[in-house]
Amino acid sequence: MKISRTLLVWAALVFCAVTILAAMTWQTQRALASERDRVAAVARADLQEKMRLALWRMDTLGTTLIVEETNSRSLAQVRARFNWTESNRQELSEELQALLDPAEFRKFFSSLDHGSDHWKAPPAQAVMMNPQRDSEVAQKSASNVELQKRSQAFDNVYQQNALKSNNLGELTLALPNDTPPRPVWIRDQLFLLKPVSNPIRAISGAWVDFPALRGRLLAEASDLLPAANLLPAEAPTDDGLVLASFPLRLEPGALPARDDGFSAPVTLSLVAGWIAAVIAIAAAALLVHGVMRLSERRASFVSAVTHELRTPLTTFRLYSDMLESDAVKPEKRGEYLRVLSREADRLSHLVENVLSFSRIERGSARSVVRETTVSELLEPMRERLEARLSTAGMTLEMDSSCKLRVRVDSAAVEHILFNLIDNAAKYASSGKPPLVVIKVRAAGENLEILVSDHGPGIPASERRRIFRAFHKSAREAAESRPGVGLGLALSRRLAKSLGGGLECVNFKQGACFVLRLPVFK
Repeated sequence: MKISRTLLVWAALVFCAVTILAAMTWQTQRALASERDRVAAVARADLQEKMRLALWRMDTLGTTLIVEETNSRSLAQVRARFNWTESNRQELSEELQALLDPAEFRKFFSSLDHGSDHWKAPPAQAVMMNPQRDSEVAQKSASNVELQKRSQAFDNVYQQNALKSNNLGELTLALPNDTPPRPVWIRDQLFLLKPVSNPIRAISGAWVDFPALRGRLLAEASDLLPAANLLPAEAPTDDGLVLASFPLRLEPGALPARDDGFSAPVTLSLVAGWIAAVIAIAAAALLVHGVMRLSERRASFVSAVTHELRTPLTTFRLYSDMLESDAVKPEKRGEYLRVLSREADRLSHLVENVLSFSRIERGSARSVVRETTVSELLEPMRERLEARLSTAGMTLEMDSSCKLRVRVDSAAVEHILFNLIDNAAKYASSGKPPLVVIKVRAAGENLEILVSDHGPGIPASERRRIFRAFHKSAREAAESRPGVGLGLALSRRLAKSLGGGLECVNFKQGACFVLRLPVFK
């Protein structure tokens, strides 16, 4: 089966449109995914910044609390203070005896002997060159560097607030250098432990109320991380989220929901891209539709005009040959000449319509507008209209007694009315009676000229189609009455150029056309 060219053109257009939309969809998904990743990365980076700031605040407070406890034993978050040797466990409270034993004592001094220090975190890796702010590696490295800085800050603060006295109760500090108390986790409890000598090894310690200490530290960062929490952590560590002052790790918790959304440039770019793509596809579809319609109209026009020209030319050729060869009886010569004259008028009318339509299409039509009465406008046309109807055996009834004045191009009005009369002669000659009626009436600011006949009429479904230019196909032109489907299209355009209009209306019998013209005041 042969595929029509129209179907191939539309199939190609649909394929291109689907390809463009698929590419736009893929690009949009990529852009949205990239933007979501960017927004998430920025949110992570902001969270890391808040966490580091919160850690600085907490470490500043924690360092101050440790120094104050060392100097004046004024830390409010302390459940009990004690001096502890391997042999004095019986002097401790029952709660402390359950927590502290010689093994923990020796473990603490062993860590001192090996130089382990909670505040000396392992060296952090250097931050990458030109790191991305939202890179997880860069954020972790930055957090570790911050831990080193906070650890150094802890040492500096402690050195500036060195112990003013070596006397710790009954014990005397005899170590070469003053050292701050060490926060140590023992059996899920937090202690501040400091080595002393009397001259035997001993420990001066404080049992910290961890829930109270945690609440006070978290209060320092409640505006940054309202749902944060502090959990026990092991020391030393390279985890940048661990405090330098206490072995506690910061958990940021859930942050309040925030609507980052997509950035305006990305959103506007995507919307503009989609609008442009849709407009481009719609424009291409309209262009193709227009080109296809123009091509169809041109093909229909060529076919119809070819048919319309062939018939009279055949008649001319046949009758002229017969007249030249004296094959026609003398009494028939007048009839043959009338046929030739009628065919010549038909060709002249066809050429006149085509040329007039062409001038209107190019915008080069010229009109001569003048002020006149209805009677002066219509009466000069009567003879020509009656002559056309008489060729079809029809008569004209025209009432032009209206005294209204109009300002129109009389040649254009005559062209319109002649086309309507010509159609009536073609299609309504078998009407009962074979009569065409032209009436004039006033309608507000318009003058209406009604042209009606008693023929078969025009179906309602065809009343819009008949005003299309070249609406006849070659088959329709061959099977219907003479014409190329141009007269009514030309007539409507002429009527619009006069400031009026032309339409086909319901009529009790036959067809009725209404020509509206503006009244001159």
